[in-house]
Amino acid sequence: MAHGSASVTRLLLCAPFGALAFSAATTANAASPTYYDNSATFLGDLSTTVTDDYSDGGYGFIQNNATMSNVLGETDYESTGLDNQNTVFNSGGDFRYCSGCTGSFRLSFQTTSVGTGSGVIGAGFFVESHDLSSPYVAFVTFADGTTENVALPAGGNFWGVTAAERIESIHIGLPGGVATTSGNFAIDDLVVGDGVVPDSDCCSDSPMNLPGCLDLTCEASVCAALPFCCDTEWDNLCAFQAEALCPAVCNSCGNGVVADGEECDDGGESATCNADCTFAECGDLQINASAGEDCDEGGIESATCDANCTAVACGDGDLNLTVGEICDGGGETVDCDTDCTPAECGDLTVNNTAGETCDDGARSAGCNADCTTASCGDGVLNATAGEICDAGGESAECDVDCTVAECGDAVVNATAGEACDTGAESVECNDDCTVAACGDGILNTAAGENCDDGGETATCDIDCTVANCGDGVVNTTAGEECDDSGESAECDDNCTVAECGDGVINVSAGEECEDTNTEDGDGCSSQCTIERDSGSSSGGGSTGDSGNAEGDTTAAGGDTTGDDANDETATPGSTSTTGSTGATGSGDTADAAEPAGGCNCSTSDEGQTPGVVWSLLALFGFGAARRRRRRAA
Repeated sequence: MAHGSASVTRLLLCAPFGALAFSAATTANAASPTYYDNSATFLGDLSTTVTDDYSDGGYGFIQNNATMSNVLGETDYESTGLDNQNTVFNSGGDFRYCSGCTGSFRLSFQTTSVGTGSGVIGAGFFVESHDLSSPYVAFVTFADGTTENVALPAGGNFWGVTAAERIESIHIGLPGGVATTSGNFAIDDLVVGDGVVPDSDCCSDSPMNLPGCLDLTCEASVCAALPFCCDTEWDNLCAFQAEALCPAVCNSCGNGVVADGEECDDGGESATCNADCTFAECGDLQINASAGEDCDEGGIESATCDANCTAVACGDGDLNLTVGEICDGGGETVDCDTDCTPAECGDLTVNNTAGETCDDGARSAGCNADCTTASCGDGVLNATAGEICDAGGESAECDVDCTVAECGDAVVNATAGEACDTGAESVECNDDCTVAACGDGILNTAAGENCDDGGETATCDIDCTVANCGDGVVNTTAGEECDDSGESAECDDNCTVAECGDGVINVSAGEECEDTNTEDGDGCSSQCTIERDSGSSSGGGSTGDSGNAEGDTTAAGGDTTGDDANDETATPGSTSTTGSTGATGSGDTADAAEPAGGCNCSTSDEGQTPGVVWSLLALFGFGAARRRRRRAA
């Protein structure tokens, strides 16, 4: 449709006065936009533009956001009141756009061909319908992050905006970009563009050599005197003129020359001079980044600003009690944790500088009560970790595994004097934890010991077996001279050295008799062999009958069978003679004096061998004595 033109001065809101007041009351911005209600003026301030009159055949009556945005690809559409309801309709041959015509929508300009990723310099459209009983506003988002709510005119009017900061998006709906589905709003001839927008603040020349300046009142005053300032370029002459004509706009602070009322002027902020030409000082309420200030709240500590005008941060070395710091050593110190609380073992904060390797708030299986890592042998008793003792290593009272030192605990503790510890008596170890050895004075049955008196004793052999004659072990303490495990040629069976005349018949040594002497002629020779007569009688009885060799003989009216003096044993080759029945002759050997030693060893020319009889009697007697000694042993 054809739209009429109406002149407007830039920066004046193209809306009724009441709408202008609403916009000013809700502005929270730092950008410097210019608003238009005249399309010609708007287009004149842009060098490159794209206009969408919505007549492209790619549009349907209703389409989703993606389809709507892709038809021309210059503006991204988003219906925010009604989901994906983008409507293009024909009104008397004139195509228009709305979001269901009762819903809010957003126009974004970061993908257009006439701008940058930050947006466009200008955007505008004709308002075709607008129900002012439910008024819509333009919520403009600038590329510098600032926003502004701007009232929109009634239907039949143009509305546009330009900004050197660039425009990212415009939401058509309720203030603050809030969506709505009430009222009615439709647009036509959407224009987005880039190009000429004054970049001078009027008081300095244009960085891009562009004409005009941002303050329209000052611009008009200067251009009335110097027209080229608005037609060609805003140079230093224009800026000088603005300082003279626009004192409220052009403060001389920042020109590098200290003027009246200025404390300093370094041509801008410096480490010693604020941007308002006052001396830089923490506490002056002027944030001076060049002076290292992050904030300035009058030199008073706050939750966000330290007293030295730096941002609050635990670990910055500046104590700030307002945020709860108790200390701040600029990081972890011996006295201060990294969370700005005093370093203390048990505070659940590990402080390596203070010597802590752990901090579980109390003793735990992994951490000692002194905040060192729990380890058996560290010298710190930790019952939670299962330690019963901890002497920092093996001690007389504590094993290396932190259990109480005790013989029989299966842990060798050399400091406690243990040479071994197998948990009980074993082949290698005594039950007092000394190495098992026969002769150590400790009975170890597991090692096969029957006794252990610390050496040979009368009851214990040197090999720790019970002392016993015949056990094959010579035990001199028990009186043994030898021990060949029984009779041998060198040793009697009573463990004395075998010797003829020792009173012990030793058959292995060749002894036949033993009369405790080594004299010949007594029936037992000096070699302990039985002595025999060299001859014997072959006939009658002896005139000196010494008894009967066979049978019973009655002498002097009595039985002599059990008489030791008259019993004799016939030997091979002897002749048995029957003597008189009672009387003994004058030569009767029974009445002869016995030889020394009590053994009748006399020789006889007769066939009887009285010496043999006595030798046999002696042999039987000594044998009985030996048996008695064996039983006694």
